[in-house]
Amino acid sequence: MQIRPMSDWVCLKRHDYKHRTLYVHGAKTHRGTVVAVGPGKRLKKWVEVTSPVTGKSFRVRAGDETGYRKPMDLRPGDVVEYSDAGWEERIINNQKYIFTRQDSVICFADLLDTEGLQGHSSPILP
Repeated sequence: MQIRPMSDWVCLKRHDYKHRTLYVHGAKTHRGTVVAVGPGKRLKKWVEVTSPVTGKSFRVRAGDETGYRKPMDLRPGDVVEYSDAGWEERIINNQKYIFTRQDSVICFADLLDTEGLQGHSSPILP
């Protein structure tokens, strides 16, 4: 069975990994490999509107979609860190998969950086 997420959803295979130094606003992060990505989020169209009070015109985003899609930054095979909130776990063919939106992905992960300290010159970290 092939997994094809909709819109800007991403399907991940979770790694057994605990990052002891990376926290985002007090929430733990998780690491996973991207299995499949959706086609991208549909963009809203901009409409020129004139204010009846001031007479000035400005642009607003309308409710209908234009058909254009925002391209996805992730590709299958990428190893990423994702936040603790905003994901759903599903079991498909006796395997666990994580479904989350692209906005919940925090960063690309480095497989060699097991402690999250390589390339980081902050004096706060040990």
